[in-house]
Amino acid sequence: MFPNLPQQGRSQIQEIKEKLDIIQVAEKYLTNMKHSGPNYFALCPFHNEKTPSFSINQDLQIYKCFGCGESGDVITFIQKIEGLDFPKALEKAAQMAGVQLMSYKPDPKREKEYKEKQRIIEANTLAAKFYNHLLLNHKNGEIAREYCKNRKITKPIIEKFQIGYAPKGYDNLKRFLQKHGFEENDLLKWGLLVMREDRSRGRETGESKAVDKFRFRLMFPIFNHQGEIIGFSGRQIEKSDYGPKYLNSPETLVYKKKETMYGLFQAKDEIRRRGFVILVEGNVDILSSHRVGVPNIVCPLGTALTLEQCKLVRRYAEKVYFRFDTDEAGEKALLRGLEIAENAGLESSALDIGEYQDVDELIMNEPKKWQQSVDQPMEVVEHLINRFSKKFDLTSAKGKSGFIKQIGPYIKAIADPIEKDEYVKKIAVLVEVEESLVLQSVEDVKIATKKNAAYSPEKITEPVSNKKNAKVRITQKEYLAAIFIQKPQLVRKFKELGKIFDEWFVVFLEDLGNGKKLNDLTVSLDVEKKNVVEKLAMLNTDIEDIESYEKAAKKLVLDLRKKILRKEVDTLKRQIKKAEIQNSDYSKLLDQVKANTVELKKLAEVTSL
Repeated sequence: MFPNLPQQGRSQIQEIKEKLDIIQVAEKYLTNMKHSGPNYFALCPFHNEKTPSFSINQDLQIYKCFGCGESGDVITFIQKIEGLDFPKALEKAAQMAGVQLMSYKPDPKREKEYKEKQRIIEANTLAAKFYNHLLLNHKNGEIAREYCKNRKITKPIIEKFQIGYAPKGYDNLKRFLQKHGFEENDLLKWGLLVMREDRSRGRETGESKAVDKFRFRLMFPIFNHQGEIIGFSGRQIEKSDYGPKYLNSPETLVYKKKETMYGLFQAKDEIRRRGFVILVEGNVDILSSHRVGVPNIVCPLGTALTLEQCKLVRRYAEKVYFRFDTDEAGEKALLRGLEIAENAGLESSALDIGEYQDVDELIMNEPKKWQQSVDQPMEVVEHLINRFSKKFDLTSAKGKSGFIKQIGPYIKAIADPIEKDEYVKKIAVLVEVEESLVLQSVEDVKIATKKNAAYSPEKITEPVSNKKNAKVRITQKEYLAAIFIQKPQLVRKFKELGKIFDEWFVVFLEDLGNGKKLNDLTVSLDVEKKNVVEKLAMLNTDIEDIESYEKAAKKLVLDLRKKILRKEVDTLKRQIKKAEIQNSDYSKLLDQVKANTVELKKLAEVTSL
């Protein structure tokens, strides 16, 4: 399974797996686990579904989703759900298990990239400490400290998010990092330096040199969800025509904008505990929210909301509360966000902040109202109907038309036809026009998307396909096999399993029925047979007590014996016809047909064995 690991590494992996219980690990991430038979079931964290098809088996210490096909052991689960590469997943699993892990050497082809990632994170971490020191302790940071004071960015918040200050000079960070052994070319590549025209002599020279990318800005380190600093977002301290209000790091080997949520590392534990995540537009909104005791809040940086970001937050909660800015741009962002959240399997609501522009403004003026808003989430469309209706004169034809045009894209985006129909009815009553006219206006709406927008239906690479939504289809034979694997004490009560199952499987069931452990028996099976057994062991039989298991097994054995006998009779009859044409003796075939027919009649007289 891990060909690049030495024998000692493989034995450590086995030690980790033996010390970790996959159920206890999964419970840290999945809040909806239910015990059914020998398995635990939950909504799959890796794809969108409404009926739980994610199965975890404690005996085998493996998981399998019957919807999307994801499967693996406890280390694979940690790797997938945390979005880690294998070395990081192994380190986290070892930490959970209390195992001192030997050094791991990556695949030689990836070793250079792995080392560079570590160097980028090291450089970013040093840069964050440099900026943070300047903000908290250096005399040049006074202007930034005054800014923080005016914005109520307190010292505990500064320390929690490691906020810092990049001074006005052109080479402060450059000289600091070079003293710590970093090369100029690397710092340029990683986005901490940029090339600028050299005006050191007070005139244009046509030459350029490397300078600090971030200057005279309040610095917000960008953490990944593991707590590693992967980039920066710098905000202007004073209004300026030079440069954008927010300046973000470029993408690197460790920083991918579409896969990153600002504030997630600081928020993820509270998101899991509270069961929902609040999504806003600005990082200052997040700082203010933490200050007043609402920490389960995140935002995208430098990009519109993406499917990857929504999938990331869905690892921690299945509900998202949108609170985008109340301007036109915020409304468009909300429309895109609703579609993306739905495709990621998130249940969306909206938070009302009245006439305030954003969360930070609300908290600056009425801090208690933010918690009140969070405690009263609204259905998104309901919230928008209330909000848009105040912007138009609904007694005039022009106002009615304008209102319907503005709310139309949100109604059109609703996938559920019943929900959509209910809102059409509500709007028709509100504006006092026929439902058919409202519906026609909604259907005529064209949802505009930018050419390079983060979302459009055609761009989703992992749609909720029929395959992912389909119920697990299993045969009666598979269902019966699953019952015997999950309740092996029933095997001895059925003497004719050889007429239903293959010989190897009958032997396997008999060993299981004699008390041998499932995990021990699967070790000796080849890959194909092992996969069959693991799939059956993890099926949801929807049966609770042993009596119901036995009752179901009896009925299935009866039904399957009938089917097998009927199939044998049909085959024998075809053989008899062939023998008649060839003038061959078919007396033995006829005797077998008669015997099978008699047995079928006997089985028809019983309802169960």
